[in-house]
Amino acid sequence: MNDRNGCWLNPKEIMQNYILYNIGLIHTSNGEHTKALEYYFQAL
Repeated sequence: MNDRNGCWLNPKEIMQNYILYNIGLIHTSNGEHTKALEYYFQAL
């Protein structure tokens, strides 16, 4: 799969990053900002 910039995207990697980002959101909503940042950085 190609994105608009011509980079190849791995569907498995996309899903893993999506999950990590959502875990970060959960920690953010619980006020656990340091823990949330860990997951956001992993998603990047």
